[in-house]
Amino acid sequence: MYPMQFSFQRFQADEQGWVDTIKSVRFGGAVRISTMDWLGQSQYLRQTVFWPSLSSAVSEIATACALTAFKLRHPIKMYLDRSTDMVMVGGRHPMKITYSVGFKSDGKITALYLNLLVNAGISEDYSPLISHAIITCLKKYNWGALAFDIKLCKTNLTSKSSMRAPGQVQGSYIAEAIIERVASFLSLNVDVVRKRNLHTYESLKFFYGSSSGEAPEYTLPAIVDELFTSASYFNRLEMVLHFNSCNKWKKRGISWVPIVYEVEPMPTPGKVSILNDGSIVVEVGGIEIGQGLWTKVKQMAAFGLEQLWDEEKKYLLDRVRIIQADTLSLVQGGLTAGSTKSEASCEAVRLACSILVSRLKPLKQSLEEQMGSISWDTLITQANLQYVNLSASTFWVADDTSSYLNYGAAISEVEIDVLTGATTILRADLTYDCGQSLSPAVDLGQVEGCADDKLKKMALRVIAESLSEEEIAGLKEAIPCDGHQQQRLVNDEPNKSIAKTTYCRDRGSCWKSRNALQCTVWIKMKLKKSTSKQQPNFQNNLSTLPLPLIACDDQEPEEAAAGNLNTRDSDR
Repeated sequence: MYPMQFSFQRFQADEQGWVDTIKSVRFGGAVRISTMDWLGQSQYLRQTVFWPSLSSAVSEIATACALTAFKLRHPIKMYLDRSTDMVMVGGRHPMKITYSVGFKSDGKITALYLNLLVNAGISEDYSPLISHAIITCLKKYNWGALAFDIKLCKTNLTSKSSMRAPGQVQGSYIAEAIIERVASFLSLNVDVVRKRNLHTYESLKFFYGSSSGEAPEYTLPAIVDELFTSASYFNRLEMVLHFNSCNKWKKRGISWVPIVYEVEPMPTPGKVSILNDGSIVVEVGGIEIGQGLWTKVKQMAAFGLEQLWDEEKKYLLDRVRIIQADTLSLVQGGLTAGSTKSEASCEAVRLACSILVSRLKPLKQSLEEQMGSISWDTLITQANLQYVNLSASTFWVADDTSSYLNYGAAISEVEIDVLTGATTILRADLTYDCGQSLSPAVDLGQVEGCADDKLKKMALRVIAESLSEEEIAGLKEAIPCDGHQQQRLVNDEPNKSIAKTTYCRDRGSCWKSRNALQCTVWIKMKLKKSTSKQQPNFQNNLSTLPLPLIACDDQEPEEAAAGNLNTRDSDR
């Protein structure tokens, strides 16, 4: 779920019948195409883009707003609040998964066949991309031989839009469920099965191709070993076992999962202009949605232009301004998604700055020979007088070698109250590696925020349309008591899969409690010399309204309680 926000559209038809718009969207080009098709015009639509709504639902609102403005020749403004947006297209795609898996007695998996049915709703939307993302994340384990059959099912339900890490979350869940099922069937420790099915570099290259890079770049085994050491995993595992043996109604669990996330940068434009007073204006195709894209682009623009000087660094940062995207000045802005738009936008800006540096460097050298050391303002003033082009545009396109893999691993320790179901996350450890950080301060907040955001989404269903209706969890439930993180560069969406560790431990704690309680019941049945062969089950039914109604002979609970009190008084 994105930060609490709204979708805003304002359309105005000018005297020539063309339509201008200011709106919030993640993919400005798609909305422009949709709107102009409905109006029957050429795609001359100036669209200023800022805080986005969900990926696709905004096109419907934009089309209705544009058509009204075009017919009435009057400015039209329309809002789509976050609650309505979440009701319309919020949530993730419902799926049904069946699989067949082959494995050896030591837990080594040799083959996997996956049959996946995706409820795509009434339209395709972004559903075809979901399938690719699921399989990409599923391949984080070495399945030996992998085959899959994915069908997008058209139904009469509303199509779900793309939410954070669309497909990657489901793919990680499927992979961990299969691993745990194999371990349970063989009565092996699930950690042993996980490690046994991690990729070697040869299998990684077979599953991911050129994205796997060179052998030294495959750091996942080293990350797992380092995480086990820094988090004292085996010592804590013994403490968890001791705690569970001493407590009947509270159980703890600890689990770890690996992460492999394939990054595929998308083409992105960038434009850098220097004004007469020395101010720097930057425009990129990426949309700022709270992930720190503008911060990174601003830093990259200052860094790129500072290459004119050998010593003076961080001098231009305060002069840089990022402006809202415009679909006429940047006609190929593309989609902001996949945790790749920040780095792609930075690369486009770096290339644009290189062009400006190449134009200004000869002039700077000439002025320094005449005047000695010169300032930035003097350089720009002279550049304007000599008619130097102070605006540069680029369109960066990723080549075949630009795709790469991010690696990470996480450990979560949780405690569950068997009677109430309350879960407390005691500690979370995270190690994540994907290269050199563009802005460590921004990236650190991203990895912590996205991991916490995913902790309450294990059910994969919308429980509240906005923060005003959501019951905020207690501090221990929302943020781990003890968090440890080591990383080099972190993106947002890959880390959402790491919350799977909490889900695994919740299941593990419940399984241990259930086994312990079943054993206790079975022993008592033997002591009573029970002849029943039925396997005892432990079930704590929820106290829903029908239960007290049945117990009260279909009377209202208050009336039944009053009747019981009167009966007791008469008995006295």
